[in-house]
Amino acid sequence: MPNTIITFDLCALIIAASFLIIFLIRQPLMIFQDKVFLNIVVATVIIDLGSVIDSSGLIRSAQGLFLLRNIIIALFFYTMFLWPLYFAALFNFKLSLRKLKPAIIILILAISALLVINFFTKSLFFIDQSLRYTETRLFKTIYSVALAISFITATCFFIPARGYASIENTFIYIFVILSCIVTLLVENIFLNEEIFPLTISISIVSIYFTMPAPESFVDRMTGLFNEEGFNKLCAKKISGKRKTYCIAVCLHDAKIVTAFVQRDRTKMVTEIKKRAFENLLKNSLIFKFFPGTYLIVLDKEDENFANTVLKKAHEIFTNFRTGKEKSILIPATVSLICCPEQASSTDEIKAYLMHILDKGIKENLSLVKSQDLPVETIHFLFNTQNLLNNAEEEGRLKVLYQPIYSLKTKTYDTAEALLRMTDKNGNVIGPSVFIPISERNGSILELENFMMNEVCRTFTERHLGSYGLQSIGINLSSVECIQDNLRDTINGTLKKYSLPHSCISIEITETAAGQASESFNANIQALSQDGYSICLDNLGTGNTSLKKLMSIPFNIIKIDKSIVIPSFSGGEKEKVLFQSILDITRISKAKVVIQGVETAEGAETVSKLDADYIQGYYYSTPLEEDEFEEFLKKNRLPGSI
Repeated sequence: MPNTIITFDLCALIIAASFLIIFLIRQPLMIFQDKVFLNIVVATVIIDLGSVIDSSGLIRSAQGLFLLRNIIIALFFYTMFLWPLYFAALFNFKLSLRKLKPAIIILILAISALLVINFFTKSLFFIDQSLRYTETRLFKTIYSVALAISFITATCFFIPARGYASIENTFIYIFVILSCIVTLLVENIFLNEEIFPLTISISIVSIYFTMPAPESFVDRMTGLFNEEGFNKLCAKKISGKRKTYCIAVCLHDAKIVTAFVQRDRTKMVTEIKKRAFENLLKNSLIFKFFPGTYLIVLDKEDENFANTVLKKAHEIFTNFRTGKEKSILIPATVSLICCPEQASSTDEIKAYLMHILDKGIKENLSLVKSQDLPVETIHFLFNTQNLLNNAEEEGRLKVLYQPIYSLKTKTYDTAEALLRMTDKNGNVIGPSVFIPISERNGSILELENFMMNEVCRTFTERHLGSYGLQSIGINLSSVECIQDNLRDTINGTLKKYSLPHSCISIEITETAAGQASESFNANIQALSQDGYSICLDNLGTGNTSLKKLMSIPFNIIKIDKSIVIPSFSGGEKEKVLFQSILDITRISKAKVVIQGVETAEGAETVSKLDADYIQGYYYSTPLEEDEFEEFLKKNRLPGSI
């Protein structure tokens, strides 16, 4: 045999075998698409190995070569069957090994029949006494027809998907098909040598490098599958006709978990997985969606089994504790979700998880039954979540500004920025609705980045400082406050707009401050040292100890309207409570803002108190950018430009 044939076969073998090893080391998810790809690679390695043995002349008997060629040809036909399956999975067509078993059996029987017939008739190929391998015209015809059917079938899967297929997937399809066609033409017209195995090996390489990394489907903190992993492994399953039962596990205070993980990450993950999930079900898939929210996808369709698992999960998480020496109780809510009846997409699953968590926290429930999950509420959350996805690109986000009155200067030298979102019809969706959703699905970071940039842009472009405005308050969520790059992000934004740090006041709600972790406190301390004012917002709405609040370097404290308004018209208790809170804030030496002043009587009462600022509708409603600038012009500080 010519040395060039051995070289081609050897190159093909080295490439295919190398990427088989790399693929297995990579630990793929082994979804249907991965399983088909693995079968293609294994079959290709065996074909290439057989071709190398054949080309090298190691086998010196006609019977041995004949057997080897039977194996190679059988695997060739098998790979022709696998390639269309791979493209079907690549383009998100619903296929399963269970449904394909009859087709695989028929294929095996057909190949076996052809090879048996050839054994007796030599009508397809034969090995002569000089050990020369020869293919008949009939074999070449069958081979060409099989290739054509394989290409046409793959194309039938590609055509409906071309509108939504990614650039990478489209490239793979075109590259593989064109490479095979060109190779066959070159083989038969010019070389008269087999280089097709080398082309298949190169196709395998191109597919491998466009495959997403398995680690992108896994949550780094827990080692569980993440939302992307759920899309890959279960999206088709939950949208199918057959029932799929899922157990939702929602930890009420994920920040306790986060704080514990920061101290001993390995220990916490081991506890969550082994004490809870792995002991619950060994064959089911477990996913982490957003902090503290998990989904167990059961491997059985039995409703009784699902309810048994739900009961067991309820027992585990009712008294779930973390830590040994300092055991911390983590309240949780569990629930059963039936797909596709209740949810048939990833976004609907997320909407259910949010509602289960909200209901569990608000009503202190450890178990939420399926009938307690109103479809209307789930659809509303689902729609709101979808609206959040492209809100900035579609121009449905805007920042409003509420001026804050200074009792000392008798004018407005500060304001609070408020984020608003509208639906596609222009209807306003309140922050109390979309902010909690954005905190859980992770989009809160994008929203707050948009808000920070908008505030800084407005401050600079509108020259608000020339009207006497000294600072604008921006509320940061607890999610934002624990980000490692928080300090750099905020400093970078102000540098971009050439603004001093004193122009921005960082507002944190009492609830967020009460859940402060080590990273939270470190970030706030760093921002305070950088010259930002730190403001405690909505004092009186949470149950945080004063000791914990006083440990954070607040320059400004806002007393919530839920404390202020009752003191105007309520009894003696309400007035005493309000005055006590006011006295405590004075001890901290922070500036005090009274919120919720909406009437002239309220304004007159508050103006007599020992406060610094008043905020409320009596002085101004939240204003759009143009209106805010005009308001400042009319109420500018004496002597300002």
